[in-house]
Amino acid sequence: KDTVKVRADGYAKWKAALKTPEAGGPYTITFIAPDNKIVLEDVMIGEVWLCSGQSNMVWNSLNKHQEMLDELPTINNNQIR
Repeated sequence: KDTVKVRADGYAKWKAALKTPEAGGPYTITFIAPDNKIVLEDVMIGEVWLCSGQSNMVWNSLNKHQEMLDELPTINNNQIR
């Protein structure tokens, strides 16, 4: 519900500092200009985990992400993207 107003410079660049809301969501972020409006919906705030590894981390089009597809019916956490 907070509003932050900024003005672009002569090169159409701008920067805004926002208070980070509580982890969770989904949140909506709206950008409004005199002739344009952009709405980002279903935005989640929180930790980002990146996984890396060797062959045990491969989920590519060759195996069609089968391990992930097998898990989808049982996922009950709508906070994960």
